[in-house]
Amino acid sequence: MLGSVPRVAIDSLRTPSEKGQAGGATVMVQLNTALIGCVLVGSLLGFPMAAPAQGLAEAYFNDGPSGLLVLTETNTSTLKHRAPRKPRSERHGKAVFSDLNSSDITKRNLAIVTIGMYKEPAAVPALTNMLPREEAVTLKINIVKALRFIATPEAVEALSRIIAEEDSNMVMRALENLRLIGNEPAGSVLIKALDDSRAYVRMATATQLGRLGTAQGIDALLARMDREIDAAALAYLLEALGQAGDRRAVPGLLRTLQSDRRQLDAQIDHGPNALMRKMYAHPGPVVRAHAAYALGQIGDRSALPGLINALTSQQQSLETMAAFALKKINDPEGLEALQSP
Repeated sequence: MLGSVPRVAIDSLRTPSEKGQAGGATVMVQLNTALIGCVLVGSLLGFPMAAPAQGLAEAYFNDGPSGLLVLTETNTSTLKHRAPRKPRSERHGKAVFSDLNSSDITKRNLAIVTIGMYKEPAAVPALTNMLPREEAVTLKINIVKALRFIATPEAVEALSRIIAEEDSNMVMRALENLRLIGNEPAGSVLIKALDDSRAYVRMATATQLGRLGTAQGIDALLARMDREIDAAALAYLLEALGQAGDRRAVPGLLRTLQSDRRQLDAQIDHGPNALMRKMYAHPGPVVRAHAAYALGQIGDRSALPGLINALTSQQQSLETMAAFALKKINDPEGLEALQSP
């Protein structure tokens, strides 16, 4: 426990309409401060919570992390959350940092979320050191998210180091949060990860670069497309290019669409996704179908001849996706081809 919480008569804090809803009764509230802090700040920033948030509406910092008070118990949809104020003194700031080492998971979570909310750059080393020894998955996720909110070059570097780790869950979280940072240093880390030796990292990175949609990211995806030999990773890459919608990808996508068979099964690992990779690598049409899908997403007319030709490939997955792409492009020539017997 972070200390006792003053009991607050919340009726005096309500607006007249809120008092009417409550029948004018005075309600006394006393709740665990750390629990409330995790619920409140986490709900504001989207952090995973270690406790339920139902029924809490507002809270605030009163004299540092030991002074979180519940102000209302009204429905959360009727009031806006009020963010806690930053700890007012160096002493309170040190208290937050100290709680990162607490044996109490709730205190640690509150400290992480508070640091993330206030984007405290001095906390990056402490968060980085905490991550490998933290056992609670929720808190590990919150550390990664806090680094994203801080978003300094040091925070980006810390996220880049997570990508090199073996914890696939944290690797995926780091990639996603780098994309959400979205600045040039974060984009550079993602581009570098596109050449990672692990196929699943390249798959996830391609997805994040497609969503980011920067010119540098698209260039990296295009460069990787011609040298990617893992079929599943290539399929993700093609889909990312379609999501980005950059017409520069059309020639490469057409090459993939029109190839009869690419040597995609040269590197089939024996990891947890080996079966999926074999499914993708053995029948070339699956990868070609992803190229057709991406061409439909981009919507460039220059893809029409290749897509129309794919309708007669006698490969169901490819024909289905080519038809989808032609409908998506919605050009008379392509729609006419769909009506042909």
